[in-house]
Amino acid sequence: SSGINAEWPLRPGVVRGFLNEFYYKMEGVYKPLVAKFSRDKVKYTYPNKYKIMGFTEGEQKAMERVGRTRKWVDEHFVHLISPNVYRTWQEALASFDYFTVNGNFDESQKFYIRYIGAAAMYLIGKRLKRRHIGDNDVREELYDGMTHWTKVLLKDQMFHGGSEPDLADVDMWGMCSAFHGMPAWHDACKHTKIEPWYNRMEKHLNEKSAIGIQSANPTHDVVKEEFVPAAVSN
Repeated sequence: SSGINAEWPLRPGVVRGFLNEFYYKMEGVYKPLVAKFSRDKVKYTYPNKYKIMGFTEGEQKAMERVGRTRKWVDEHFVHLISPNVYRTWQEALASFDYFTVNGNFDESQKFYIRYIGAAAMYLIGKRLKRRHIGDNDVREELYDGMTHWTKVLLKDQMFHGGSEPDLADVDMWGMCSAFHGMPAWHDACKHTKIEPWYNRMEKHLNEKSAIGIQSANPTHDVVKEEFVPAAVSN
Protein backbone atom coordinates (compact mmCIF):
# COMPACT_ATOMS: atom_id res chain seq x y z
CA SER A 1 0.00 0.00 0.00
CA SER A 2 1.06 3.60 -0.53
CA GLY A 3 2.76 5.22 2.42
CA ILE A 4 2.62 8.83 3.54
CA ASN A 5 5.68 10.29 5.25
CA ALA A 6 7.28 13.67 5.86
CA GLU A 7 8.19 13.96 2.18
CA TRP A 8 4.69 13.57 0.78
CA PRO A 9 3.99 17.31 0.24
CA LEU A 10 6.92 17.36 -2.19
CA ARG A 11 5.89 14.20 -3.99
CA PRO A 12 2.53 14.51 -5.80
CA GLY A 13 2.84 10.94 -7.02
CA VAL A 14 2.61 9.66 -3.46
CA VAL A 15 -0.56 11.64 -2.85
CA ARG A 16 -2.07 10.50 -6.14
CA GLY A 17 -1.30 6.89 -5.32
CA PHE A 18 -2.82 7.22 -1.86
CA LEU A 19 -6.00 8.78 -3.25
CA ASN A 20 -6.31 6.14 -5.96
CA GLU A 21 -6.01 3.42 -3.34
CA PHE A 22 -8.51 5.21 -1.09
CA TYR A 23 -11.12 5.57 -3.84
CA TYR A 24 -10.61 1.95 -4.85
CA LYS A 25 -11.35 0.84 -1.29
CA MET A 26 -14.33 3.17 -0.98
CA GLU A 27 -15.79 1.83 -4.22
CA GLY A 28 -15.97 -1.59 -2.61
CA VAL A 29 -17.52 -0.26 0.61
CA TYR A 30 -20.11 2.09 -0.92
CA LYS A 31 -21.37 -0.12 -3.72
CA PRO A 32 -24.43 1.13 -5.61
CA LEU A 33 -27.47 -1.06 -6.07
CA VAL A 34 -30.18 -0.67 -8.68
CA ALA A 35 -33.26 0.69 -6.93
CA LYS A 36 -35.67 0.92 -9.84
CA PHE A 37 -35.91 1.56 -13.54
CA SER A 38 -37.72 4.67 -14.79
CA ARG A 39 -38.23 4.63 -18.53
CA ASP A 40 -34.71 4.66 -19.98
CA LYS A 41 -33.08 5.70 -16.70
CA VAL A 42 -31.72 3.58 -13.90
CA LYS A 43 -31.97 4.87 -10.33
CA TYR A 44 -29.30 3.69 -7.91
CA THR A 45 -29.29 3.50 -4.15
CA TYR A 46 -26.28 3.33 -1.85
CA PRO A 47 -27.08 1.25 1.24
CA ASN A 48 -23.93 2.36 3.09
CA LYS A 49 -24.02 6.06 2.22
CA TYR A 50 -24.78 7.12 5.80
CA LYS A 51 -22.11 4.89 7.32
CA ILE A 52 -18.64 6.09 8.22
CA MET A 53 -16.18 3.19 8.21
CA GLY A 54 -13.06 2.53 10.23
CA PHE A 55 -14.20 3.06 13.83
CA THR A 56 -14.03 0.80 16.85
CA GLU A 57 -17.12 -1.16 17.82
CA GLY A 58 -18.17 1.43 20.42
CA GLU A 59 -17.60 4.31 18.03
CA GLN A 60 -19.48 2.50 15.29
CA LYS A 61 -22.61 2.34 17.45
CA ALA A 62 -22.49 6.10 17.84
CA MET A 63 -22.05 6.48 14.10
CA GLU A 64 -25.11 4.29 13.50
CA ARG A 65 -27.15 6.89 15.41
CA VAL A 66 -25.64 9.60 13.22
CA GLY A 67 -26.57 7.59 10.14
CA ARG A 68 -30.18 7.18 11.24
CA THR A 69 -30.51 10.91 11.86
CA ARG A 70 -28.91 11.85 8.54
CA LYS A 71 -31.35 9.54 6.80
CA TRP A 72 -34.25 11.28 8.59
CA VAL A 73 -32.94 14.67 7.45
CA ASP A 74 -32.52 13.51 3.83
CA GLU A 75 -35.72 11.50 3.54
CA HIS A 76 -38.14 13.48 5.70
CA PHE A 77 -37.09 16.97 6.73
CA VAL A 78 -35.87 18.01 3.29
CA HIS A 79 -39.37 17.51 1.87
CA LEU A 80 -40.81 20.04 4.32
CA ILE A 81 -38.73 22.94 3.01
CA SER A 82 -40.06 23.75 -0.47
CA PRO A 83 -43.78 23.53 0.42
CA ASN A 84 -43.09 26.01 3.23
CA VAL A 85 -40.76 28.36 1.37
CA TYR A 86 -43.25 28.64 -1.52
CA ARG A 87 -46.39 28.26 0.58
CA THR A 88 -47.95 31.56 -0.53
CA TRP A 89 -47.37 33.94 -3.41
CA GLN A 90 -45.73 36.51 -1.11
CA GLU A 91 -43.40 33.88 0.34
CA ALA A 92 -42.43 32.70 -3.14
CA LEU A 93 -41.56 36.29 -4.06
CA ALA A 94 -39.44 36.62 -0.93
CA SER A 95 -37.33 33.64 -1.94
CA PHE A 96 -36.64 35.08 -5.40
CA ASP A 97 -35.77 38.50 -4.02
CA TYR A 98 -32.49 36.98 -2.89
CA PHE A 99 -31.56 36.03 -6.46
CA THR A 100 -32.67 39.27 -8.08
CA VAL A 101 -31.00 41.59 -5.58
CA ASN A 102 -27.73 39.70 -5.28
CA GLY A 103 -27.51 38.43 -8.88
CA ASN A 104 -25.91 40.32 -11.74
CA PHE A 105 -29.07 40.99 -13.79
CA ASP A 106 -30.53 44.03 -15.49
CA GLU A 107 -33.98 45.31 -14.54
CA SER A 108 -35.90 43.40 -17.21
CA GLN A 109 -34.15 40.16 -16.32
CA LYS A 110 -34.87 40.72 -12.64
CA PHE A 111 -38.56 41.15 -13.40
CA TYR A 112 -38.82 37.85 -15.29
CA ILE A 113 -36.68 35.95 -12.82
CA ARG A 114 -38.62 37.24 -9.85
CA TYR A 115 -42.18 36.83 -11.07
CA ILE A 116 -41.93 33.89 -13.45
CA GLY A 117 -39.57 32.02 -11.14
CA ALA A 118 -41.76 32.67 -8.13
CA ALA A 119 -44.90 31.57 -10.00
CA ALA A 120 -43.23 28.36 -11.17
CA MET A 121 -41.91 27.49 -7.72
CA TYR A 122 -45.23 28.35 -6.09
CA LEU A 123 -46.92 25.73 -8.29
CA ILE A 124 -44.10 23.24 -7.76
CA GLY A 125 -44.39 23.78 -4.01
CA LYS A 126 -48.05 22.81 -4.15
CA ARG A 127 -47.18 19.68 -6.10
CA LEU A 128 -44.52 18.70 -3.56
CA LYS A 129 -46.99 19.30 -0.74
CA ARG A 130 -49.44 16.83 -2.26
CA ARG A 131 -46.68 14.28 -2.75
CA HIS A 132 -44.95 14.46 0.63
CA ILE A 133 -47.33 16.12 3.09
CA GLY A 134 -50.82 15.50 1.75
CA ASP A 135 -53.66 17.37 3.42
CA ASN A 136 -51.66 18.25 6.54
CA ASP A 137 -50.77 21.87 7.24
CA VAL A 138 -47.27 22.52 5.89
CA ARG A 139 -46.31 24.92 8.70
CA GLU A 140 -47.38 22.48 11.40
CA GLU A 141 -45.36 19.75 9.69
CA LEU A 142 -42.31 22.06 9.69
CA TYR A 143 -42.82 22.88 13.37
CA ASP A 144 -43.13 19.17 14.17
CA GLY A 145 -39.95 18.38 12.25
CA MET A 146 -37.94 21.06 14.04
CA THR A 147 -39.38 20.07 17.42
CA HIS A 148 -38.42 16.47 16.73
CA TRP A 149 -34.89 17.67 16.02
CA THR A 150 -34.54 19.76 19.17
CA LYS A 151 -36.39 17.54 21.65
CA VAL A 152 -35.81 14.01 20.40
CA LEU A 153 -32.61 14.04 18.37
CA LEU A 154 -30.56 16.65 20.25
CA LYS A 155 -31.58 15.16 23.61
CA ASP A 156 -30.94 18.40 25.53
CA GLN A 157 -27.38 18.56 24.20
CA MET A 158 -25.70 21.51 22.52
CA PHE A 159 -25.34 19.50 19.32
CA HIS A 160 -26.42 16.14 17.95
CA GLY A 161 -22.81 15.11 18.48
CA GLY A 162 -22.78 16.32 22.10
CA SER A 163 -20.35 19.13 22.85
CA GLU A 164 -19.19 19.18 19.22
CA PRO A 165 -21.23 18.93 15.99
CA ASP A 166 -21.26 15.71 14.02
CA LEU A 167 -22.29 15.01 10.42
CA ALA A 168 -25.97 14.97 11.37
CA ASP A 169 -25.61 18.51 12.72
CA VAL A 170 -23.93 19.60 9.49
CA ASP A 171 -26.65 18.00 7.35
CA MET A 172 -29.45 19.63 9.31
CA TRP A 173 -27.69 23.00 9.36
CA GLY A 174 -27.32 22.82 5.58
CA MET A 175 -31.05 22.21 5.17
CA CYS A 176 -31.96 25.07 7.51
CA SER A 177 -29.48 27.50 5.98
CA ALA A 178 -31.22 27.07 2.63
CA PHE A 179 -34.23 29.02 3.90
CA HIS A 180 -32.71 30.88 6.84
CA GLY A 181 -34.05 34.44 6.90
CA MET A 182 -37.18 33.66 4.89
CA PRO A 183 -40.73 33.98 6.30
CA ALA A 184 -40.95 30.21 6.89
CA TRP A 185 -37.79 30.37 8.99
CA HIS A 186 -39.04 33.26 11.10
CA ASP A 187 -42.34 31.49 11.72
CA ALA A 188 -40.50 28.35 12.76
CA CYS A 189 -38.27 30.26 15.18
CA LYS A 190 -41.37 31.72 16.85
CA HIS A 191 -42.97 28.31 17.33
CA THR A 192 -39.96 26.07 17.96
CA LYS A 193 -36.56 26.18 19.67
CA ILE A 194 -34.50 25.64 16.53
CA GLU A 195 -32.76 29.04 16.55
CA PRO A 196 -30.35 28.59 19.52
CA TRP A 197 -28.98 25.38 18.01
CA TYR A 198 -28.71 27.00 14.56
CA ASN A 199 -26.81 29.97 15.98
CA ARG A 200 -24.43 27.66 17.83
CA MET A 201 -23.79 25.78 14.60
CA GLU A 202 -23.11 28.93 12.62
CA LYS A 203 -20.73 30.21 15.29
CA HIS A 204 -18.92 26.87 15.43
CA LEU A 205 -18.61 26.59 11.65
CA ASN A 206 -17.32 30.14 11.36
CA GLU A 207 -14.68 29.47 13.99
CA LYS A 208 -13.54 26.30 12.23
CA SER A 209 -13.70 27.64 8.68
CA ALA A 210 -10.79 29.44 7.06
CA ILE A 211 -13.11 31.44 4.80
CA GLY A 212 -16.17 31.86 7.00
CA ILE A 213 -19.69 30.51 6.64
CA GLN A 214 -22.67 32.56 5.57
CA SER A 215 -26.28 31.49 5.31
CA ALA A 216 -28.26 32.08 2.15
CA ASN A 217 -30.14 34.97 3.73
CA PRO A 218 -32.62 36.94 1.63
CA THR A 219 -32.11 40.67 1.72
CA HIS A 220 -35.29 41.40 3.65
CA ASP A 221 -37.82 39.56 5.73
CA VAL A 222 -41.23 40.75 4.58
CA VAL A 223 -42.55 41.14 1.06
CA LYS A 224 -45.23 43.75 0.55
CA GLU A 225 -48.55 42.86 -0.98
CA GLU A 226 -48.16 42.80 -4.74
CA PHE A 227 -50.21 41.72 -7.70
CA VAL A 228 -50.91 38.00 -7.93
CA PRO A 229 -50.73 36.38 -11.38
CA ALA A 230 -53.87 34.54 -12.44
CA ALA A 231 -51.95 31.25 -12.53
CA VAL A 232 -51.41 31.38 -8.76
CA SER A 233 -54.43 33.33 -7.59
CA ASN A 234 -56.37 30.27 -6.48
